[in-house]
Amino acid sequence: MDDYSLSKVAMVTDDMVSFTQSVSPTSDNVITFTSTTELPDDGVYTIRWDLGNGASGNKSTVTGIYPFAGDYTVTLSIYSANGVVAKKSVVVSFPDNDYSLVDTPAYRNLTGGAEDADGKTWVFDQYNNFADEVKAAGFNVKGHMGLGPQGSRSQEWWGAAPNDKQAWEMYSSKFTFIQNGVQLIIEKREMKVMDEKPVLQVLEDLQFTEKVVTMFSLLIVVVIIHSLSMSRVNIQL
Repeated sequence: MDDYSLSKVAMVTDDMVSFTQSVSPTSDNVITFTSTTELPDDGVYTIRWDLGNGASGNKSTVTGIYPFAGDYTVTLSIYSANGVVAKKSVVVSFPDNDYSLVDTPAYRNLTGGAEDADGKTWVFDQYNNFADEVKAAGFNVKGHMGLGPQGSRSQEWWGAAPNDKQAWEMYSSKFTFIQNGVQLIIEKREMKVMDEKPVLQVLEDLQFTEKVVTMFSLLIVVVIIHSLSMSRVNIQL
């Protein structure tokens, strides 16, 4: 009888894991990481990168983009067939911001670009006015927010009906994204329908009229926006 015991699987230990760093010639805040780990020939392994900025990868070489100054922990993990994992972590530091790294088509569409000092203002598509338009673009979208399998950008499991979340009072919020300085301003807007509360309430419960946050907080809202059926920007209030 053949012996297929996992105890004979070649092991990778922490001290065997290694990788190099290479700074991009176009930005000091872009680094390419390459695994230099010498893996045994008689094994099957899975590579997993955690770039410390919310991004990950599973190839031998990955590139990390870090628009904002700070310290980031990059970890390379190598999984053996028997489930044992070996890893190495290093901290990469960036003294300066590089806002050019967020000057991408997606962010320009979100903010209006660096030349738009006022940015773009977004609101929830409360009555699903653009749901059909987004669906026609090839997305499984039913409403202005919903749930679906991770990474699908769909609402396969659930989509909000028109005005479905009025009780949450989120329809009275507007979000202005400004690329210069990487700003997000959140404030209340006038509601034309609805409840008996005064219009132009300015976040009184939170005791501020606007909130400016870094792009890390902005990215959370971007994820939310991707799950909505909001296909147009700068919606007029």
